[in-house]
Amino acid sequence: MAKKPTKKQLAFRNKLVLNQWLISLFGIDPLAEHKLQGKTIRPFHKLAEPIRNPSLEGLDKDNLHHFFHHLANSPLFSHAGVQLNDLQISRDQLMAYEQNIVRHTQAINEKRHRPIVWKYYQWLSLLFTEGANDGQLSTAFNPYPKNLESGCRHQ
Repeated sequence: MAKKPTKKQLAFRNKLVLNQWLISLFGIDPLAEHKLQGKTIRPFHKLAEPIRNPSLEGLDKDNLHHFFHHLANSPLFSHAGVQLNDLQISRDQLMAYEQNIVRHTQAINEKRHRPIVWKYYQWLSLLFTEGANDGQLSTAFNPYPKNLESGCRHQ
């Protein structure tokens, strides 16, 4: 009796389509191999690298997270002020997301004895949530652009 051919299983991280899409908004290819100091790293770590330092936790005098400044000034966003083709989130969008994160965090902290101070990975999760809530999520997965929907006739 012939054996059934076995299907090659994808690694769990390759099944996280939404995560991959969110990382791609920052111009990072989620399927490519990324290197840092000669070591292979995951795409999330490429995004996180500029903000991993624990001394960046907390807010600055303008009530913006230090993470925001370091990410916005990282090579992902900084190329002589030129918008990169692969980057789908602008500095202005990043600032809007940061302001929402700060506003919600401050509202939560009003009722707490010990204020929340986000770790870099928590802040990135909040940033991903802001990107998804910004409407990019619904338009990214909609196969019919709005200008085509109005001309569509169902039979």
